[in-house]
Amino acid sequence: MVDVDKPSFPRLLWLIFCSVCRAFRGRVLGQARKSIADDVVLITGGGRGIGRKIALEIAKYHPKQVILWARSLESLEVTASEVAALGVPCDFMICDVSDCEQVYQRARETQEKYGPVTILVNNAGIVKGGHVLEAQFEDIKKTVQVNTLGNCWTMKAFLPAMISTNHGHVVNINSCLGFSTIPRGGDYSASKHATLGMMEALREELHEKGVAGVHVTTIHPYMVRNRMFEGCETR
Repeated sequence: MVDVDKPSFPRLLWLIFCSVCRAFRGRVLGQARKSIADDVVLITGGGRGIGRKIALEIAKYHPKQVILWARSLESLEVTASEVAALGVPCDFMICDVSDCEQVYQRARETQEKYGPVTILVNNAGIVKGGHVLEAQFEDIKKTVQVNTLGNCWTMKAFLPAMISTNHGHVVNINSCLGFSTIPRGGDYSASKHATLGMMEALREELHEKGVAGVHVTTIHPYMVRNRMFEGCETR
C-alpha cells in the first residue's frame, strides 16, 4: 500500500508522469535510430527462436561484432552463418548461463577477443510447465537458474565495463507472464517476475549513480510459437 503522505509519493507521481511523456513523445514524434556501428553485441540463447530473430534483425544495422551464446552447437552454427551472410562478423560460444563460473569464463574470453560488450541481450530462457504442487524441485531450480540468475551473471560480467565508459545497453527478453500468470506456469512466471524486479532495480541504480549512457530495456513478448512453447494454445 502506498502512503500518500510520505515524501516518496510525489516522486512516484513524477516518475509516472515522465514515463507517460516519454511514451507520448515516442509515438507522436518518433525517435531517431542510434548507430550501432561501433557496438559489440552479445545475445544469449542466440541459437534459435527469438534469439535467432534478434540476431538477424540487429545485423541489418551492421554492428561491429555479433556474438551468440547458447547450449546447442548446431543451432549456433546456423544462426551465425545467417548473420554472416548479411555482412556482419559473427562468432559464437557454447555457454550455459545457469552456470555462473562458465558465464564468467566465457565473458573473459569474449572481452579478450573483441573488447567490451556494449549491447547485452539476455534472451536465454527455459520453460518446464507443471502445477505448483506437482513441479519437480530440479525443474523449478533450473528454471530460476536460467531465467533469473543467468541474467544476473551476465550483467555482473559485462555491466562494469559499460558503466566505466558510460556507454551500453542491457536488453532483457522477459514475458507477459512477468506481469501475470497461467495454470502450470508458476515457476516460469515467478522467474520472470523476479527478473523484471531486478531490471527495474538496475535502472534505478544506474540513475542514482548518474550513469546516463547505459540504458536498460525489458521486453515482454506475448505468445510465441517456438520450440519452448510447442503445444501451448491461447484462449
